[in-house]
Amino acid sequence: MRKVKVFLGGTCASSTWREELVGLLDTDKIEVFNPVVPNWTKACRLVEDFHREHDDICLYVITPEGEGFYSFVEVVDDSNKRPKKTVLCVLEHANGKSFEGHIKKCVLKTMKLVTENGVVTFDNLIDLAAYLNSYKLERDTSKDDEIRNALSLSLAADFHEEWCIGELRSFFVRLQREYMITGVPYKAFQNACYVDGNKRNECYLDTSYLIGHEVEGELCIKDFNTFLKLVKQDVIIIKRYTKRKLTEEELASGTFDYVDGKENILKPFEKISEASRKDNLDAARYAVTLVFDAVMDGREISSEEFENMAALIHNDWLLRNSWVYDKEYGNPKLAVPYGQLDLEEKEKDRQQLRQAIAKVKAYINGEIDLCKIEKQFENHHQKKLK
Repeated sequence: MRKVKVFLGGTCASSTWREELVGLLDTDKIEVFNPVVPNWTKACRLVEDFHREHDDICLYVITPEGEGFYSFVEVVDDSNKRPKKTVLCVLEHANGKSFEGHIKKCVLKTMKLVTENGVVTFDNLIDLAAYLNSYKLERDTSKDDEIRNALSLSLAADFHEEWCIGELRSFFVRLQREYMITGVPYKAFQNACYVDGNKRNECYLDTSYLIGHEVEGELCIKDFNTFLKLVKQDVIIIKRYTKRKLTEEELASGTFDYVDGKENILKPFEKISEASRKDNLDAARYAVTLVFDAVMDGREISSEEFENMAALIHNDWLLRNSWVYDKEYGNPKLAVPYGQLDLEEKEKDRQQLRQAIAKVKAYINGEIDLCKIEKQFENHHQKKLK
């Protein structure tokens, strides 16, 4: 969550109230703008006016140390223009000076006037600091739909890339098994993708046979990263699958008929089929929507709430993947409520939530440019997938 921005208006002269107040504030939550500068110029006035207009709180602390009345004029002006974000603190005594007589009556009447306009008022720095430290920003929700859509597109592209890497990791294992000559995975890749030094047009990825295999060990992971980099640059991989459920013998031997898929799994998200984009986007949009308000408001998601959200992620996946219930082609291990999944499958749902939370936090921290996302994925993609 971004910091609350506070404009420090009010008495200047030799007053030390600004330093005293800042010492009481939680600087992890509060960011102050001090308009007092050694050499005042017209440019300083422009900067000050900008902060009065745009900071979250316009604070005026007025003490008897001041020699003029301009701070009173400013606070009354702001109590009319922006009462909800104006705060007034009047210190009756400061550094041996006090408001007395007619001046004191004018001060009290000014406080009454601005209070009637909706301004919050204080008479000491301790209570003022407590108010500022507990202040919660009212989030502008007018652009939430636009933000959610853009973040969902970005997250959907992440989901697709992760799936590609997972498929390639399995392909890498297959290469180790079928083309291992020297015992080095990188050499296995060369043997599979090149013939007499000439690159093959395509390599075939058998997703049916490879489900569930992983690359383990530091050496394998290092070689896999090299393999992945080369594949992205040089080799087209076509997905292969079967039309029927395979027997354990066929899975073990790898001897069965293939049907070649037409889609190159290494295509970037914006160039894959509309159906594939929609599936990724539906999953991403649901995850982002679940966590969006809590993260944007700076609210911590409890472990219990997180698990409930993970269960909703799985339920949403079941609704979008009815094939999982098919008696012949389905997967009975997945066609169950979240609570009955094994730990590995639960972790997949949790990971989607973690990625969605990280994506929203990245936006809050200014690490994501919404305009760049929209430009990357083009308007017609967004229209088709809404």
